[in-house]
Amino acid sequence: MAKKGFDWQSLTPLPLALYESSCKFHSSAVDGLHKKGTDYRLYCVTANLALIESLLMAEKAISAITSISVNDSLEIIESEFLPSLPAVEIAFSRSASAPDWLTISWIENVIEQVIK
Repeated sequence: MAKKGFDWQSLTPLPLALYESSCKFHSSAVDGLHKKGTDYRLYCVTANLALIESLLMAEKAISAITSISVNDSLEIIESEFLPSLPAVEIAFSRSASAPDWLTISWIENVIEQVIK
């Protein structure tokens, strides 16, 4: 992800704003860039999406975040210099002691509303 119109390809090393190393996108981005021989630096490592988004909007870095996180000012970027990122699957389970209103269907509806 990057801010629309950001000339990130001219930056060397490539500045990255990533989630913490426990995030699958973090390891996929770093490992993939290393394998492609793309020079990069970790500009910021955080668990805070708002911080990553603000760095993208300020054109300080690019990031590897889910497409659901894209707002109208950001775009998914693709390049031969960037690795592909893994697909993310979400699994739901419900405890037998969960409240009656908290159903898988309710959670799916909330997610659908967020995605729209």
